[in-house]
Amino acid sequence: MDVSVVIPCFKEPRWKNTIRSIESQQGIQLEAIVVDGSASPAFFSKWDFKIPVTFIHEQDAGVYDAMNKGVAIAQGKWILILGANDQLASDSCLYELPLDLDVDLILGKIENIDKDHALTPSIHRSVWSNLIYWKHTLHQQGVLYNRRCFLKNQFQIEYKILGDYAFHLQLRTQNLNAHPTDVMLSKCDGNGLSKQFNWGLYAEELKLKKQHLSPLFYWIQIPWVAIKFLLKKLF
Repeated sequence: MDVSVVIPCFKEPRWKNTIRSIESQQGIQLEAIVVDGSASPAFFSKWDFKIPVTFIHEQDAGVYDAMNKGVAIAQGKWILILGANDQLASDSCLYELPLDLDVDLILGKIENIDKDHALTPSIHRSVWSNLIYWKHTLHQQGVLYNRRCFLKNQFQIEYKILGDYAFHLQLRTQNLNAHPTDVMLSKCDGNGLSKQFNWGLYAEELKLKKQHLSPLFYWIQIPWVAIKFLLKKLF
């Protein structure tokens, strides 16, 4: 199996569109794993798909718990995580990636669609550098994770909005290697929970940075995060 696509959701019927976009991929072996914290088995049994699709239907502790459950049963060498309203950018985007490389992360670009906020970019390129200590430079929809990334790491379920940021900071402190590409990987909802820019988002950012950064670096982050919050509110 080349790629496992994990789709966490909760009472969200649009996961079918996500799977349809995965089915259209050419030249690679794929599976999809839908993790729904609310739906019943009978609901999922109504659908037929062209690729192997596994459904997990049980209560969870939030989106990051659902991600962990999907990753735990994934069979692919590479793991991609998409939201239930996300779609792959083209029929060949996964095939265009260098899946034979011995790296920890393969980075692509995402397109934010239906975005409301002026400071949310239309195109986001994933960047793997020390800039991540200042801002979140990755989106999980634009990253293929080598399965070995999850041997010692998982998404922390204590976070409700920025668990992916905490996960990426954790990987960065382990000096993992990443390969950047120019491939447009996915089209994503530009108005997700992390795009609402309320103070809860920035409070989580401070919490995760306190956990993963040195005390001195953390105290430098406090005014920086406050400035980011004010800029988002002003613009």
